[in-house]
Amino acid sequence: MAAGAVTLPINPPLGVTQVSNPSPFDGGTDTETDAHLRRRLLDRLGKMPNGANADTYREKALSYATVLEASILPRARGAGTVDVVILTAEEAPQEALLAQMQAAFSQEREIGTDVLVRGAVRKRMNLSAKVLVESGYEPTQVTAQCEASLREFLEALPLGNQLLAAQIGDRLFHVEGVANYVLLSPAEDVLLSADVKLIPGTIQVAPMQ
Repeated sequence: MAAGAVTLPINPPLGVTQVSNPSPFDGGTDTETDAHLRRRLLDRLGKMPNGANADTYREKALSYATVLEASILPRARGAGTVDVVILTAEEAPQEALLAQMQAAFSQEREIGTDVLVRGAVRKRMNLSAKVLVESGYEPTQVTAQCEASLREFLEALPLGNQLLAAQIGDRLFHVEGVANYVLLSPAEDVLLSADVKLIPGTIQVAPMQ
């Protein structure tokens, strides 16, 4: 990041109105993808917190700048418990962030509620398929586009969302030059708990012979 590039404070403490970086720096986490941003904004507009429901916890979790997604699990550890599961760009949320959020949620929790803030469980998902390439298209290019489309689909799949075989097939059919497909893996729908985030593993799409 070049010197003087940082000028917009995010969630600044009281009294701070302007920031700047006099020297260049590097590091940090990956930029939030357009798909993540779009889904987060639509979710926020579609779910209005009322101070006493799961959306309230979720809205508060998403107010932290490094939290990309959040899932709220009522009664995760029994009656009177709520788990706040967060996803960040890092492999696991930093301990300092978890401690900060835990303190905030514990202070503002409903009476008699035991709140636990924890990181999402990342699960690597491998996909493999074969496609029938239409005449006039280069098989290598078509299969590469299929692999890119499936990778983008997995990256955008929300935290805790199920992976349906029909969705994978739909992504393949929408790649130009694909006439048909055979899904090899997974062979059926993948059902996940609400605290699991799928991340792309090995994605292989080959042309039918």
